[in-house]
Formats: sequence, C-alpha cells, structure tokens
Amino acid sequence: MGYILHLHSVSVAEIEERIRDGDKQYLDRCRQWARRWFDHGPGETAEDPLQGENRSIAEALEDIAAGRPKDAGSGAAYGYAFKALVNNCGGDPFDFGPFPRPAQYFSGLSAQLAELGVPKELTPEGFLFTGAPAFDLPYPSWGFPMIGHLPNADVARMGEHYAAAADQLGDPEDTRLVREFADFADFNASCDEYERQHGGKLRDLVAVCH
Repeated sequence: MGYILHLHSVSVAEIEERIRDGDKQYLDRCRQWARRWFDHGPGETAEDPLQGENRSIAEALEDIAAGRPKDAGSGAAYGYAFKALVNNCGGDPFDFGPFPRPAQYFSGLSAQLAELGVPKELTPEGFLFTGAPAFDLPYPSWGFPMIGHLPNADVARMGEHYAAAADQLGDPEDTRLVREFADFADFNASCDEYERQHGGKLRDLVAVCH
C-alpha cells in the first residue's frame, strides 16, 4: 500500500479563466468526473462529507467555482475538488509510485539532487508539496492529497537539470524516476509548442499525491 503521485501538464491560468468566466461545460465535466472518481457506494460519494471533514468534494468544488470562503476543516475535499479541475483541463497525468512515505522519499532524493547542482526550488521537495497554485486551499486534515506546482518557465529548467543528474544517482530506481521527470518536461515542451501554434496558454506542472 502506498501513495500515487500524478504530474499534470496543465495551464493554471486557463483553469482560473474558466472559473472566472463560469464555463458551464467545463464545470459540468468536473462535476461528472468527481462523481465517477469518488462514488463507491453509500456514504462514499462525491456528495458525502469526507471522513473527519465538514464538506463533501461536490460542495468544495462549488465553493471554488463560486469563489466562496472555504471551510478550514475540509482541506482534503478542496484538494480533490482541485484535482477534478486539473484533470479536466489537460491530458492524462504521468503516474508514479506507489510510495509508502512520499514526503520522506522525495526529501532524500531532493538532497541528492541538490548535491549534484540542482537548484533547491527545482528539487522535488521544492515544488511537489507547496500547495495548490492560485487557489488558497486549506491544508488537508489527513495530510493528503498533497498538491504542488512548478510554473511554466521552470519546467524546462527542471528537465534539463534532471536529465544531467539522472545517471549520477546511485540507486537505479532513483535514476529511472528522475529520467521520467525529465521526460515529463519534454512532454510539457511539446504541449507548449502546440499551444503556441493554436493560441493557447502555456502549461505548468501540477502535482497531486494521494
């Protein structure tokens, strides 16, 4: 058993714009996705408050969409509502894991990468768990989902540093994972090229660990 890390190539500015404009089609897709993803039976649906919290995922999504004040004791509900917004504004995520203790693992990996010259803000610890960008979401009572963000301008830099550092790591699993992060940066660059050609918004890295 462990936690899965999703890396999303998505424009946070586009999510903000769609919410600001009240994009009904987009918000309806998010609502439907939340129901499909979280409905597991009585007492375990997107309409039910999460265990130990005051709000359901469906209610949290409506709070975000309407710009309402957020319930401080419902951070997990808002985190999963944010995941619904992210999942419906980009392609399929890169999946990593499972990790029994993701914060501990990525702290150790970050220390190794920093020793190899990767700037602190570009190490996993520098962006994976920094919180949801542009949305002031309360911290989840369970500690999960953990959300992070790397702005568009830094994604390519991260990829370059990781590609250079990957083969210098001692553990083959660390090398593989760091290479896959570099592959994500290459994928993000390809998405950016498409967006430039079609007048879209450049994409950031959004991380969700749950």
